[in-house]
Amino acid sequence: MTKITPIALVAVLGFALPVFAQNTTTIGTDTTVKTTGEVKADHKEIISDKKEVLGDKKEVVTDKKALLEDVKDHREAVKAGDKEAAADARAEVKADKAELKADVKEKHEDKKELKSDKHDLRSDKHDLREGRRN
Repeated sequence: MTKITPIALVAVLGFALPVFAQNTTTIGTDTTVKTTGEVKADHKEIISDKKEVLGDKKEVVTDKKALLEDVKDHREAVKAGDKEAAADARAEVKADKAELKADVKEKHEDKKELKSDKHDLRSDKHDLREGRRN
């Protein structure tokens, strides 16, 4: 069993306590201050963005199913020779295509936002670690 001398204990605690006691860190000569609170906020934003992307994905799947069903109805109406039903089904197909296109665009925008938020989180974590090292 080794004894810990008071000098060693003071040296260890002298280095460790300021890091744990301090919640903000100044990064280099930059005047910005990174906090663990910013990192937590970025993490929560990523979670909400993931939920948005998941919701968008479900909307896209639902719209694709509706589009396929309307295409099927259109084909059946054309086969049966019912011009009025075919025209109605064709109008529904066009509307579903437009809705699907909008949902896919929204999904891609939300994915880009999620990617940007993940990058911000990584950057904030890196800055926080660098600040603690200095």
